[in-house]
Amino acid sequence: VRSGSDPTDDLGDFTIENYQRLLRLARAAFQFADFSEIPYGSRFVLWRHDCDISLGRALRMAEIEYGEGIQSTFFVNLHSDYYNPLEISQARIIQKVVGLDHRLGLHFDPLYYEELHGVVGIRELEEHIESERRILEDCFGTDLTAVSFHNPARLISDLGDEKLGGL
Repeated sequence: VRSGSDPTDDLGDFTIENYQRLLRLARAAFQFADFSEIPYGSRFVLWRHDCDISLGRALRMAEIEYGEGIQSTFFVNLHSDYYNPLEISQARIIQKVVGLDHRLGLHFDPLYYEELHGVVGIRELEEHIESERRILEDCFGTDLTAVSFHNPARLISDLGDEKLGGL
């Protein structure tokens, strides 16, 4: 990397090697933080992944990060069209991710409930978030500390609370 240039200009395609370089650049510039202990006032990064399509690819990312000494949060969707986190083969993948010292978060899909029940209010969404949180915590024996929204519904743009459903 040339002096004075943006070090990310030279990353090129998204390869394992370039991902490792990106992690190293981030680690050199920031403190990696967990959603449960955000170090406000310092330079930090919350490294996270929304698991939308492949838990197998998520595991590969987790392995790379583990090799670089980095912890991140993997947000799992109980209603994914591409995987079922409660199916034994997929649950084992999630166990491996957790076994690499990564955290789990809930990748919550509010549209699932809107399509199933019609318009859903904030209170109902919080109940569903809490229910899904408990399922993941019970299945994987780990505390969830954060939620991310998959396909945020119109309702989500009106949210102002820092925490929902205990996350």
